[in-house]
Amino acid sequence: MGQNRCRYLLDDGNQCPNNQDQGSSFCEQHAQWLPSDLEVYKAVTEHYRQDIREFWSRSNFYLIVQAGLLSVFVSMEPQFSTYEKTVTIGLGALGLIIAIAWFFVSRGSAVWIRRWRDQTVEIDKIIDRHQSYTRVEAFAVKNPHLSSSTVTQYLPIFFCIGWIALITFTIIYV
Repeated sequence: MGQNRCRYLLDDGNQCPNNQDQGSSFCEQHAQWLPSDLEVYKAVTEHYRQDIREFWSRSNFYLIVQAGLLSVFVSMEPQFSTYEKTVTIGLGALGLIIAIAWFFVSRGSAVWIRRWRDQTVEIDKIIDRHQSYTRVEAFAVKNPHLSSSTVTQYLPIFFCIGWIALITFTIIYV
């Protein structure tokens, strides 16, 4: 009796009760994925991981640049000449422009990461009987505030606000 049953194991650990298809060890429902699907899954997940690595590399680069500019800005003498005031405002404007660019790069990266995540979930639904990735992603979608990449993509906004405040202070009070 058990020899003609589908070899697929259900989430509860039981064997699928359906009969095997001709020439397959699985029933019609579970024989839909091919070993080549696993290769596609590997390629998609690797692309997804690469996009995440690039996201973090870019974020770290922009953060270092912002920290450097902020350090130079703050280290300027409190008694500014007109030239120093102009340079300081220019430095603040450069910091603001870079923060804005960082925001758009970060948001663009997040869009692509989301697209690759969606592709991974779609393939996971077909080839992973445990659907581990699908379950983790469902949790991430319900709790985006717990994701460090979600929080990080909005970090440039705080730098923009900070640069605007510093530029405004320099123009008004110095």
